[in-house]
Parts: sequence; C-alpha cells; structure tokens
Amino acid sequence: MAMAGFVLKNTVSENGTVTRGVCVGDQDNMLKGVIESRDIAIIDGKAVTSTEESKDIISPESIVSMNMWACDDDFLDILEERFKQFLKDDTRDPLKKEFLVPVLVDRLLKEDKATVEILPTDDKWIGITYREDTEAARAEFKRMAEEGIYPERLW
Repeated sequence: MAMAGFVLKNTVSENGTVTRGVCVGDQDNMLKGVIESRDIAIIDGKAVTSTEESKDIISPESIVSMNMWACDDDFLDILEERFKQFLKDDTRDPLKKEFLVPVLVDRLLKEDKATVEILPTDDKWIGITYREDTEAARAEFKRMAEEGIYPERLW
C-alpha cells in the first residue's frame, strides 16, 4: 500500500482543533504505525494534542494521514470484513463510534498484514472542519482555478 503523507502544519484549521493520524515512519519512508490523535492545534509554533501517546512526538512537521490511501483488492476485502465486525459491535455508543481507516491500517501493520510506503507531500490540505473554514477553502479553490491548477468547472 501507499499513503499521501501530509505535513501537519499544512492540514490544521485556524478555527479550532483537528483530529489526525500521526504517522511514525522509518528512514525509508515506510509506515511503522499511526497514532490517531485528537484536539490538535498549532499554538505559538508548537503542535499540541490531548492524545497522550503522541504528545512527545508531535510537531508542526509531523507527517499525518489525510486518508489518501493506495491499496489493492486484498486491502478492500479486509476493509469490508473489518467494517462488518465494526457494525456488529454494540459495546459503544452508536452515535459516537467511528470506523477510522488509519486505526485499521495501524492494526494491520502490527499484525504484519500490510506494508505502507509514505509518499510525502508539501501540499496544503484544503478542508472544511468548521463552518468558518468555508470561505478560505473557496478562496483557495478559486486561486487554483485562476492559476490553471484546476479547471473552472470540475463537472
């Protein structure tokens, strides 16, 4: 498998905290683990999170997952099977439980059932986490259309 590895500082919102899969890789850009981290923000040039497991390793330069994965049919089969198991699990609040692909990938790495190459990118993630992010996202897409990066009309 492969994943787009975004730089954390290029993926945060100016309007509140975010959740990201903080990636642990090796010198060959192979993914060794993903720590799903919550309440991430960049404050005074430092990354902060409420997730204990990543507090000591997170930085604005950390590589994070934005759920852009390249996979084969085997992974899709595993994804389908694990999702069915997830739906059957009634031990958690159904309104709050989430099926997080980075968590699944982390489990597969620990089970030696997957290898994932990190494909680093310095691109800025354009997302809408908060209503206040909408105008900035519109402006960025408009800029990219004006520069010819995206067509004026996508469809």
